Amino acid sequence: MESMTANVPTDTNHASEITAVRIDGLGLTTIE
Repeated sequence: MESMTANVPTDTNHASEITAVRIDGLGLTTIE
């Protein structure tokens, strides 16, 4: 159960990182 609880905040952090990378990729494509 502790693992599941720890996964909740971790998932939010991962989602933020993925979104940031996606935005970065789009930005690079726009610059090109």
